[in-house]
Amino acid sequence: MNEAATKITELKTALYRFHLEHGGKMVPFAGYQMPVQYPEGIVKEHQHVRSAAGIFDVSHMGQFSIYGSESDYLPLEKIVPIDLKSLKLNQSKYSVLMNKEGGIDDDLIVTKVEGGLNIVLNAACKHHDVLRIHEVIDATKTKLHDDLSLIALQGPKAVEILNGLIPGVQDLVFMNGASFKFKGSDIFVTRSGYTGEDGFEVSVNNVLAEKFCKTFLDNNNVNKPTNNANNKPPINNGGNKKPNNKLNNNKNA
Repeated sequence: MNEAATKITELKTALYRFHLEHGGKMVPFAGYQMPVQYPEGIVKEHQHVRSAAGIFDVSHMGQFSIYGSESDYLPLEKIVPIDLKSLKLNQSKYSVLMNKEGGIDDDLIVTKVEGGLNIVLNAACKHHDVLRIHEVIDATKTKLHDDLSLIALQGPKAVEILNGLIPGVQDLVFMNGASFKFKGSDIFVTRSGYTGEDGFEVSVNNVLAEKFCKTFLDNNNVNKPTNNANNKPPINNGGNKKPNNKLNNNKNA
């Protein structure tokens, strides 16, 4: 493996030590060292998410912000085909990032927040996506956050569990979010996810990521699934699965 390839697979999330401490088998995934399996095994991970809940480290995903008013972010509509004017505060929309030929480069989720937009980008494509967005948006009004972790809690008992820790999240509807507090710090919670089950994604500062995850470990309803469980097909899709990034870079796709 050449030096450049080695560097891109040496990236670690803020939860890297957490994974190792709990027996995670680490492998290169989208440029990061991520857990492919825990000692319980992949089958039990899947079953636990279907019957109760599991936490996922998806911090390798790109958390990207556009700051400003409508006039600052509306040019994004040139390459992301959604009506940003109709997007309500704290509402999320699934969409795609178009290339210059009219094809699809990537898929993403856009959320309207106070002071601009938050966008979740796929991990392997995030730096390319940012460059593409900068073709229509002033780069000085954007930020790709490296200080934030993204943690998903997924499963039929996710709402009960998370609401016990962060009261009020039970009132969120699918593809909507809101700001909350954890240990006195701001976090942003959206009711969304990738498993086909009910669930949430929580954006939290890196320094609090491990503490946030450890709060769930004493709860028998919560398991530590890997991305294998996160990427499983939705057996009874509740409508909250973000499709895999298997897109054809073709204007007819």
